[in-house]
Amino acid sequence: MIHAGFRSCIPVLIGICLGFTLNVMIAPLLDETCDPSNIDRKQLIKLRETKSLRESEKTSKTIKPAIKPKNYDVPPPPKLENNPHKKPVRPRFVATELGIREKLFVAVLTSQDTVNSFALAVNKTTAHYVTKQMYFSTSKSGNIPAGMPVVSFTDKNKHYLPLHVLKYISEHYSHSYDYYMFITDRTYIRAEKIVELVSHISVSEDIFMGAADFHGEDGSAMCSLEGGIIISQSVLQKVLGNLDWCLVSAPDSNPSRVLNHCVYHSTKTSCTQHGGDKEYRFYKVDDFDYDDDITKLREDWRFNSSFSIYPMPDDLSHFKVHRYFCQLELNLTRQEINKAKENIIHLSHYTVDGVNSLTWPIGRSTH
Repeated sequence: MIHAGFRSCIPVLIGICLGFTLNVMIAPLLDETCDPSNIDRKQLIKLRETKSLRESEKTSKTIKPAIKPKNYDVPPPPKLENNPHKKPVRPRFVATELGIREKLFVAVLTSQDTVNSFALAVNKTTAHYVTKQMYFSTSKSGNIPAGMPVVSFTDKNKHYLPLHVLKYISEHYSHSYDYYMFITDRTYIRAEKIVELVSHISVSEDIFMGAADFHGEDGSAMCSLEGGIIISQSVLQKVLGNLDWCLVSAPDSNPSRVLNHCVYHSTKTSCTQHGGDKEYRFYKVDDFDYDDDITKLREDWRFNSSFSIYPMPDDLSHFKVHRYFCQLELNLTRQEINKAKENIIHLSHYTVDGVNSLTWPIGRSTH
């Protein structure tokens, strides 16, 4: 008996045998058609040429030859501004891209002789209030106090110093601030009041305001740098557009007249004590001696409400005036606190718990 496993392999063996048999029978026929000896030589040449022609036609349709110039120069790369694939360069800060500006830039006009005394006093009493404060001089000082950015110019004529300051601002800070203030190092300013003043003036207005304490030859009001001058961003742009004219046509006079002359030519407006609905308050002192004059000045409302006091006779008087106004602000703050306490006690009578609802200290929230 034939084993069952061997019986299942019989069809496979028969198939293999039939495959070999058919291959042996058909192979001679295929060899005769592929044998070059059985084909005419002219027919082979014609077949080869026909095949090459078809391949060349196919290649010409897919590949386009590049024609190079005779000198084989590489064409220049496309310009970046015309390149549609150029990656846009974005500003470093979001505020720059959105056009958001800081509030106040203060330019202090100083000198080599006063940078370590008057200018240092200005720096210690105002720098921590304003956004940016820089010092400008017509001569380079050998010993500059730490933390004070001082810019020196080669022009020794101090009358043109405000114009050089404007040129420096145009190159570095022309679009960075809403307002620009110009003072000398003999000016004491209540910087927190100046910041509050410009914060309540619309940035859309043309502002040219300051200590209007003298007049020009034509009778127009002029502001002194010792008392302080404030111009807005819009006025600054008009002035910078005429800066070359100002440098050529500036009167050979004091720096205050030079700056007023330049701004008036650019804007056709004179300096005024008012900006918007706000008033720039200033107080000019003559032969000022703090110890002798403060008793009388403390009773003068114009002195107590002023934003700038000038000119300071020395740096020590600068610090004394600053101490006086700090004490004045402290007393006003205490008065407001006491008034708020009185109002809270008065209103507590109308609550459910009455006076028992008061907390200690008065005004502290329990939530």
